[in-house]
Amino acid sequence: MPALLGAAVVVAGCGAPAAQRGAARSPATMSTTQPTPTQTGRLTVNDPCPTLLHDLCGPLLLYLTSNYRLPESLDELRQMPGLQDIGEFTCPLSKRPYVYNRAGVIGANVSQRAVVYDAEPSHSGFRWTIVVKEAAPNAPFIAEVVAWPESRFPRSAP
Repeated sequence: MPALLGAAVVVAGCGAPAAQRGAARSPATMSTTQPTPTQTGRLTVNDPCPTLLHDLCGPLLLYLTSNYRLPESLDELRQMPGLQDIGEFTCPLSKRPYVYNRAGVIGANVSQRAVVYDAEPSHSGFRWTIVVKEAAPNAPFIAEVVAWPESRFPRSAP
């Protein structure tokens, strides 16, 4: 029964990238941050970065529901049965490893934390992130992939 509950939580909690759902505001309305010459990627629904991060949401939620905590590192996810071949945790555009920040960068709402995100704003001044939302009583945890403007990250963010 616990395995079924964990699977239900993973399925219920994993959201498609906000840009693909069409529910989020367009990047132009989210920030006035202009890309620098090193930020050559465009923020599009065809970007492989959010797809890769979305694929990581399931194992992250499975770990969270199985262990009642976030992992110490992303490599801990590979230790779970069936997840040994997760793949690389690297942005396809910048070629830099994703940052895992267990404490998270707090979002616009205090219950939202970006726990996995691009190391730099390589997507038109934005970073793709996995945002984990704290579960309300009797509700599943939710993880979704969203693009956050660079201004949302403190200068001291890893």
